[in-house]
Amino acid sequence: MEIKKFLRKLWRKTLEYAALICPIVLLWLVMCWLKEVVPFGNGLIDYGDMKEQSEPMYLFLWDVLHGRKNLFFDWSTSLGGNMAGAVWHFGMLSPFNIFFYFIPRSWVVVSMPYYILVKLIGIGLSMDYVLNKWFAKLSFFSRMLFVLLYVFSFYNMEYYRAPMWLDLAFMFPIVMYGFFRLISEGKSRCYLISLSMTVVMSFQHTYMLALCILLITGILLVLYKKVRERLLLLCIRTIEAVLLTGVIWLPGVIHIFSSKRAGRNWGIYDIWNAVWINYPGRWVKLLGLGIPLTFFFFYIINCCHIFHNPF
Repeated sequence: MEIKKFLRKLWRKTLEYAALICPIVLLWLVMCWLKEVVPFGNGLIDYGDMKEQSEPMYLFLWDVLHGRKNLFFDWSTSLGGNMAGAVWHFGMLSPFNIFFYFIPRSWVVVSMPYYILVKLIGIGLSMDYVLNKWFAKLSFFSRMLFVLLYVFSFYNMEYYRAPMWLDLAFMFPIVMYGFFRLISEGKSRCYLISLSMTVVMSFQHTYMLALCILLITGILLVLYKKVRERLLLLCIRTIEAVLLTGVIWLPGVIHIFSSKRAGRNWGIYDIWNAVWINYPGRWVKLLGLGIPLTFFFFYIINCCHIFHNPF
């Protein structure tokens, strides 16, 4: 009897996930069709940074996955070069990159629409997971609407040309779920693991997540005294995540600061300018990433008594 109940539940969940994934796939294929991108034409998604940097790195990754090259050293670069900084910079340890193990090397460039689609599906599923945890009574169609708003936000549609940065959108809901569990229940494992994974997968844009956490923490400190009791734990777990991932972000930071764009300037003022913190387009992208979840944060804070009824 228990087995039948489990199988019915599994079948229901499978159908639910299929119904959630189908509109993501359909909308993405329609976009590719409108732009006459492979497989609906001869167009390639190789705009800007993807053509100049990302695609060569994914070709390098393909060689690594198939035993042709070393992950941290490449003889094809300037008679031999240390690849550690570039590997971390381009998020080569993302689990999504296993995609390139299953395709021929000659397909790497033309397969980019499918690679991005896989990431968009992952982004949708991570958002859906959090919504299920927070709002079990939310109707399926309402949940799907918010998932689609998140998947096709301005951030994701802009950064298709830098696919490694889409990993941040995948991890963002999970980190925020762990953050609220830490603040409300004092359970910090999810926050520590998810934040560490984010740095490993996409350390370069983790500063966006850090700004979001800093902003929300500041708001909650003003609204709730109990948050102060969790502040020390939050700081400890954040520092632990930074230390655990030092082997990832330190070579990546050195790689960025040694580039021509950084101009080898290491001063605080120079770093501030390199981040382009005052660039309006960056904040528009960040808002595009956070708008769907913002509704839920306000709902949780105002209606769910977050610090009395754990998720």
